[in-house]
Amino acid sequence: MKRKQQPALTILFVVFALSISSAQIVLDGSYYNGGHIRSRGVADNRSVYTKVDSIVTETHIVNGIATTRLIMVLRPDFYRQYVKSYTDSVIYVQGRPVLLEDQDWLEKAIDSVEITATFGLPADFVAESLFLWINNEPVAGQIQDRNLASAQYNDIVGVRKDPALLEYHGNGSYNLRIFPARSNQARKICIVFHHTLDDDSLNLITASVPLTFDSSNVSYDVDPKMGKTIGYMKASFSTSDNRQYTVTMPGLGRGEFSPGKALMLENYTIGKLDSGIIVADDPTTGVEEFSWIGRDKVNGKLNIGFDMVLEESTVDLEDEPDTRIIVFDIRNEWWDWNTYNEQMYGFMDIQYDPHSDYEKINILRRAQKYAVLSLQNYVNDSQKFNIIFAGANAGPLFQAPVSPTPENLAAAYEAIRNARPDPAASTENALSHALDMAPDGIAILISDLYQPYNYGKNIYDRNGSYAGYEISDDGSAYDTLLSRIDKLVSQSNATLFTIADEYRLHSIANQTGGFQLASLRGMYYYGYRTYAYYDVDGVRKQVPQLPELYFDNPYNGGITDLEVISNEGVDGIVYTTDYSNYYYARGGIEPLILEDWYPGAQPRSTETLIRVAGTLTGGPQSQYSFTVKGKMGGLNFTRQVIAVPDDIPPAGESNDVQRAFRKTEYLANRNWYENAAAIKDIGKEYHIVTRQTSLLALEPWMQLWEDTISQNQDQARNGTETGAPAALSDMSYSGGSGDDVIDDISLDELISGSTPVQNSNVLRKTADITVRGSHLGLTILLPNQLSGKGITFTIFNVMGKKVYEKTLAPHDMGSRIVIGRSQMNITSGNYLLQIETDSHLRRFKVPLIK
Repeated sequence: MKRKQQPALTILFVVFALSISSAQIVLDGSYYNGGHIRSRGVADNRSVYTKVDSIVTETHIVNGIATTRLIMVLRPDFYRQYVKSYTDSVIYVQGRPVLLEDQDWLEKAIDSVEITATFGLPADFVAESLFLWINNEPVAGQIQDRNLASAQYNDIVGVRKDPALLEYHGNGSYNLRIFPARSNQARKICIVFHHTLDDDSLNLITASVPLTFDSSNVSYDVDPKMGKTIGYMKASFSTSDNRQYTVTMPGLGRGEFSPGKALMLENYTIGKLDSGIIVADDPTTGVEEFSWIGRDKVNGKLNIGFDMVLEESTVDLEDEPDTRIIVFDIRNEWWDWNTYNEQMYGFMDIQYDPHSDYEKINILRRAQKYAVLSLQNYVNDSQKFNIIFAGANAGPLFQAPVSPTPENLAAAYEAIRNARPDPAASTENALSHALDMAPDGIAILISDLYQPYNYGKNIYDRNGSYAGYEISDDGSAYDTLLSRIDKLVSQSNATLFTIADEYRLHSIANQTGGFQLASLRGMYYYGYRTYAYYDVDGVRKQVPQLPELYFDNPYNGGITDLEVISNEGVDGIVYTTDYSNYYYARGGIEPLILEDWYPGAQPRSTETLIRVAGTLTGGPQSQYSFTVKGKMGGLNFTRQVIAVPDDIPPAGESNDVQRAFRKTEYLANRNWYENAAAIKDIGKEYHIVTRQTSLLALEPWMQLWEDTISQNQDQARNGTETGAPAALSDMSYSGGSGDDVIDDISLDELISGSTPVQNSNVLRKTADITVRGSHLGLTILLPNQLSGKGITFTIFNVMGKKVYEKTLAPHDMGSRIVIGRSQMNITSGNYLLQIETDSHLRRFKVPLIK
């Protein structure tokens, strides 16, 4: 199955991503449209409009890899102030009276201006070179440590030199800074990028160009009569690939380019641009993924890579494990917020002035009820369960997991009813026992473990100035305990869920794909306010409805434990992931996921884009097989990928830096501090911007600072605590508020009112649906399993607005359905098509071409 990952040529315009939260890229610089290209006076911090004098792009494509030179000429405007009075007929400007009808805009030139551009790019875009024109000559940038480059830039700004700084912050986020400039003085900048091309499931290689510009949208301090435009724009395209590309850019033009036939589009005084697309025939018909191949810039070896979306519809998910272990880990019967807060403030030498008098919480009783609810909601007839009680004299209820027969459930309820808190309870030991009993199963930790009141405090010197934060011995022991629990869970293949209030326990669970099911001290499960109702002697009582396991969590750990392996012939595999809920780097360019398009909607973090790269160890083969595996929402998955490389690049073309960039992100995602030195070395060797390095353009006579960041400092910041934990038996623990509706029903009422088992992980399956787009509209090919069912087609534009919907009854359907452009009444551009039945759901990114 082929999926659209990233548009290949979007780099031409994404640098102006001024409205990241939508799928359009706004160039008009409107203050209220979220403009991220801005100029400001260094002395008075006044913001001024930034004119786009010209944009020139030069893109060459070869072997699925594109190199783009983006040249911009930016010109800060005058500071403009509207002086018209709405109350007086005469006002005074510089001591002179001005009649009402003569009042207008006042201009003020700013002598010392800094231009900044914050933009998001897809994560396969690699910045290699930076040039700043100084005295009409381009000055090339140098690779330098990011922090030092930023410090040096700030120092130069103070003495009015001419640097430009490009910083990469990870996840596709860049920051460009240029200084000095002045009102009506142009500065010219060039950035060279490498990026990859991708397939789109529509028998096309498609690149969207979501660039928009509207001269009617201007910032609040610009005279509307001025009519801002892009002064000049040119985009040139060439390729050595053996295919023809079609470029459609409303407002600039349309054309084709192919080997030996370049394309140039240009226009002047552009007042309005709409998003466009670039397409080519799909060369990989009959295989699973469109892949790229390039020759390594440093060692000349061939690298291969591919991108794909990992989601429920593109992977093979294993069945849920049939063993569920409940860990009952309670130390105190009651929880008193008043006592905890008073002790905490007293330890920090702060006068405690309670604003509220909290009621005590019977935390034992809540834990018992949630244990009962876990049995009722998460164990069905085909599964097994056990309960492990933490404490000196506790242990498992059964010697091994058992089926939920009436007798076994009765024994479990009785054990839960008789459970008592144990100050000697060890979360680590109880979890260890549970994971040994079900190493591939589910552990539900019900725990009152929480950070002690005397964890640490702020330190002040004799002058009362802040001097740091000091962790106490008990705090260090607590950190050590959490680290040991983290290590214990990470070494197992189980999925951990928590009913607790310690956020670090939740984080440990997220790494396995699990999440927080409920809270003991606070409001019932954040984000889930649904309840079941019990009639007790004619009284209606509410009971929290626990979420389903795995895919019923808006804050879960998404995709974890990723591993990519290949057959012989590919070595040194690295990969990066872009999660769908990371809006900033997406800019509407990565896979269009429906939930992202609704304001305030929660995207599923079990959808991610994975980018894979490796080095060929032997001669080129006709195809390469990869296996991607890991956990999705806590369930194990696998995905087989067949990658077919394009034409092998000649020895003279060394344009591939993708694997090097993938490797720096791969290292940074695992341990930024520990791998900082290696990341910097890769950046300097390949001359690319990484998380640890930046490009700095300097005047020719200026020298770079020495890199004084020591590896020892980085390692110290990442140091881990060792040693046995101190006794925790006398610690207090805290959480949220005490108004949980679970107190509305008694334990006996909850047990006697057992509800039917709710099966989790009810997934809608996907089918092999094919969608083809053309200038006539859409052609949809349905498999036999869907051709006789009712189906709904919904189309959304890039702003998330529904523009078309049609529902077909079974008798109106066949295996081939055509939706004409006239029916949809939409213009050229990118859209999202959703195809839905009662059991199937598919979403496609659809480019429509005039």
